[in-house]
Amino acid sequence: MKPEIHGVKLMSFSISIPTIVIPFKYQEEENWLQGIRNNCSDEYLRKLVDRNGNYSISGFGEHITGKYYESLGFKYLHRFGIFGGNRIGTFPEGDQVLKRRFGEDFFLNSRTLYPSFKNAKFELPDLLIYNEDCSYIKFIEVKRSFTNDHLREPQARGLALLKLLLNCDVEMVEVCEDSKLYKAEDNIFMFS
Repeated sequence: MKPEIHGVKLMSFSISIPTIVIPFKYQEEENWLQGIRNNCSDEYLRKLVDRNGNYSISGFGEHITGKYYESLGFKYLHRFGIFGGNRIGTFPEGDQVLKRRFGEDFFLNSRTLYPSFKNAKFELPDLLIYNEDCSYIKFIEVKRSFTNDHLREPQARGLALLKLLLNCDVEMVEVCEDSKLYKAEDNIFMFS
């Protein structure tokens, strides 16, 4: 049943978000927890600690996903800004990738969109995947299957906005220990 306001039926739509599972080895998780992170190319992720300054699982899923995409010839960023939710220059590497992909004018215009969407309660995804010349980008939300982490509606809304406004690929990745592999199902969200 479609929602109504004052007797007027509102439009609703659904989006299917492609989902893949990327396996990791138990020892990779143990190394991450012990702070052995020299195989992580993202400086920010390498340095992530919990609020007490101890190494934790934070950033592990993003690292595994980034490493997988690097093995396919892509690069990845964990820190980027789009739609104007932060100041230009906060994430200079991300700014450069987005400018190279979309052009300076489009990049600057996209920075004005945040006020239009701030009430939509969306979240930007975890990773920006791109190729060497920035002709291809993909935004990815990462989940750790072993923590019952799941895609929340604001995250799905963020992926939908990126897909629709930037005409680029989006994806959800579930990282899973290789001994517990399963087949992923696409995430379908209904918005009303």
